[in-house]
Amino acid sequence: MSRRNDHLKLEIPDLVSDPKTKKTYRKGKFLGRGGFAKCYELIDTSNGDIFAGKVIAKSQLTKPDQKSKMTQEIAIHRSIKHNHVVEFMTFFEDK
Repeated sequence: MSRRNDHLKLEIPDLVSDPKTKKTYRKGKFLGRGGFAKCYELIDTSNGDIFAGKVIAKSQLTKPDQKSKMTQEIAIHRSIKHNHVVEFMTFFEDK
């Protein structure tokens, strides 16, 4: 596998936590992958709410242009409101 696809080897733990809100999410089923991320069901452990979580390896965001693309993607997701598109809720960064 090329270095360009190293992020596809990224494995996330069974539990992930948002350091700001202290919410913990349990990793559910794998939903798919894109150019630089993997998507999983993330289940809020406090109430069972289910979200689609896009997981991106920090190694993918080392260059300024990569961070800029991520910021643009977040802005686009935040702006989309449609019955057939998943609504953007929030994002967080962990260790």
